[in-house]
Amino acid sequence: MNQISAKNKLIKLLSKKSAFPKLCTALEKDLSYYPALTTKEILACNNLTIKVKEGCGAQVLEKDKDTRFTPYLQAVINPVVKAYKEKHPLHPFDDRKFRLDKFHLKKGASSELTLSLGPTMYQQYQADAQRSKEEAIGLMIKGMERANDPYFYFSKILGVTVVVYTKEGYVFLGERASHIDSAGMLGFVGGTATFQEDINKVDFFHDLKTELEEEIGFVAKADTAFQFVGIAGNTFTSELDLIFVYQSDKDSVYFENSLLSEHQRMVCIKDKAQAISLLTKGLFLGESDPKQLMYPTRFGLEYFLHNC
Repeated sequence: MNQISAKNKLIKLLSKKSAFPKLCTALEKDLSYYPALTTKEILACNNLTIKVKEGCGAQVLEKDKDTRFTPYLQAVINPVVKAYKEKHPLHPFDDRKFRLDKFHLKKGASSELTLSLGPTMYQQYQADAQRSKEEAIGLMIKGMERANDPYFYFSKILGVTVVVYTKEGYVFLGERASHIDSAGMLGFVGGTATFQEDINKVDFFHDLKTELEEEIGFVAKADTAFQFVGIAGNTFTSELDLIFVYQSDKDSVYFENSLLSEHQRMVCIKDKAQAISLLTKGLFLGESDPKQLMYPTRFGLEYFLHNC
């Protein structure tokens, strides 16, 4: 089956379910990004709170595993992470990550967004990131046929991204350094959500503050108010990012002189023309070398475009 036939088959399978309209649209347009939860949906909520609960890990093709949080963590994730750490004792990171298994938005006088988080690991994410588009579509078809879930066999690794506004109302994009995942691509400040064995210890706001300090040297105040505006998804790798906005009290000069650890440079986006040029052509105004935008970057730029 060629890629076009496979994609059409996948779209047909997805269309039978009412839960995947945004993903269908992305596939029809061959887009690597889709808004899994839009800002419009969030703004329609009153007094929104975000809650987390234990979800499931990704199923494996070879032999079915118990995907419930604790059994999956113990039987699938921990042995691989432990073996890698033993082989690379100086490895500084915890390769255990969160998987955004499902989410449910309940609207009302007090709205709730419930995130079901399962365990995954960096190694599962790498497999998803390195898979070809054709292979990804084939695996998504298998997920739909098996469980009515296109990402049944994917890591769905969970990230957090923050769009920081300057005092003037501008935003800054970073061009990622060569030693970082997604090298050369354009991104806002962000990273993977910190894994916790105890789901009650999840703290996305702490993660955002850590990323800001590590990536651009910005130390956020203890009472910093981050506004949640939606969830961005990667169509073919299954990655998902919670997107937040932060209005800082710093001017653009401050960010122009940031101490960078993961970016080659930061570029200021001041108006709609610049945002549109990036979204449609991948170009900074005045430059001729097109750049690739990470999937949360597209979400963040669209947010900026409608709110600048």
